[in-house]
Amino acid sequence: MTLVPVNDKGTSDGATAAVKQLAGRDVAGIVVATDGPHVAAGLAEAAADSIPVLLPYDQGAGGAEGRAWSTGPGRRASDARLVETLAQRRLDAPLLVDAGGGQVTGLAPREIETYAAGDDAAALAQRLARRQRQLDTAVDSVVVSGPPELQAPVVAALQGSGIDVPVLLTGSALSPGFADALVQAGGSLSAPLISVGLDDGDATALESNEAGRALAAYFSALQLTAGDPGAKDLFGDRPFAEVAGAADVSSHDAVVALVRAAAVAGSADPAKVAAAVPGLRLGVGDGLAGPPLDFGSTVATADGSVVTLAATSVSPGVRPASDAPALYWFESTRP
Repeated sequence: MTLVPVNDKGTSDGATAAVKQLAGRDVAGIVVATDGPHVAAGLAEAAADSIPVLLPYDQGAGGAEGRAWSTGPGRRASDARLVETLAQRRLDAPLLVDAGGGQVTGLAPREIETYAAGDDAAALAQRLARRQRQLDTAVDSVVVSGPPELQAPVVAALQGSGIDVPVLLTGSALSPGFADALVQAGGSLSAPLISVGLDDGDATALESNEAGRALAAYFSALQLTAGDPGAKDLFGDRPFAEVAGAADVSSHDAVVALVRAAAVAGSADPAKVAAAVPGLRLGVGDGLAGPPLDFGSTVATADGSVVTLAATSVSPGVRPASDAPALYWFESTRP
């Protein structure tokens, strides 16, 4: 099977145009390796063209029954785990910063702040700092909900304000782009951060269980590919070694799942591939590097696969070395 990369440019028009371009190439299915409001336009176009879609990052598959499946953690499970994480840490007075991600289901914040592109993140942090000096309005934690490029300036501003409360982030912060955006905003990668998501990060590859061995094999292949001077990125613009640091298990597993669906269908016809997807039950024996996928519903990842994660800037050393800013997330069940 051949991968056909297209850039949706992060806009609704771009997403629509990208899907139309892929439809013109007679693709068997689409992996949408991005998230955000613009994805909805791409899903609508894919449905019109009868092309199945796998979403490793966006959680908007629920409105596209039979044609789109989320292969990343579901929104319901992620929100529940985030609320549970706060409870485990006895944090019952959170402030929610809605930076485009909306409210967290089940969260009862003491206060809600909103943040949009172009807003003054420093002013938001200053308001919180003033609130912390008044005991009757103080909060004991901050939850930031939104895409990584909007979460990052909020986190950087909070770090710069000297507010000493735990910062919890919705799962978009697991994107490699979050670390880069945080550094660009003047934030620190060494400050404590908590999020929720799949335990498929670099550190798990060091474990001696089945999940660790699957990830170790994935990172070994990544190292080999990065060491090949002839290997390029998807668009053929740069050596693969330059982008290997951002390679991601979720997108890899979504591609594997799409290939498996085509194999089961015995065809690259998108209608036949879409019909084959709901019967898929995949694990490491099928080539996955991350948790099992069950396509019996529009969210293929089990709720139990969503765990609490902590971040470190110290690389476990399993992926190719890179000078790009990076955070490494690992399961943290400590209260």
